[in-house]
Amino acid sequence: MLMNSEDEAFLKKREKMIKTWPFVGVAIIIMFLGLAMHFFISVPRMINPIQVFSELNSGTIPETSLVIMTAMVPILNLTIIVMMVVFVLLAWKFFSHEKRYHKIIANLSGEAGRDRM
Repeated sequence: MLMNSEDEAFLKKREKMIKTWPFVGVAIIIMFLGLAMHFFISVPRMINPIQVFSELNSGTIPETSLVIMTAMVPILNLTIIVMMVVFVLLAWKFFSHEKRYHKIIANLSGEAGRDRM
């Protein structure tokens, strides 16, 4: 027995994901770059620290904007932490799939090695 049906389904699903990833990855990068450009053009205070520092030095930032920006710092930090946790969990899942993939290869290699003897 070379491979059970569960392993075969796993490999087919993995192959499908690998084939679609380049398109999905490029689309995600383009969306992030578009969002960054939108912020840079429409709301530069959200993305351009040079402008924020120059406005702070000149005293031209309205007090309401300073209050909002100050209130957003903890939210931003919590969001970054959550995103980092999600990234680690996704990496953990990825490596568990890789471990399973290597186990399948090892089993197939063992079968092939026994066939040659």
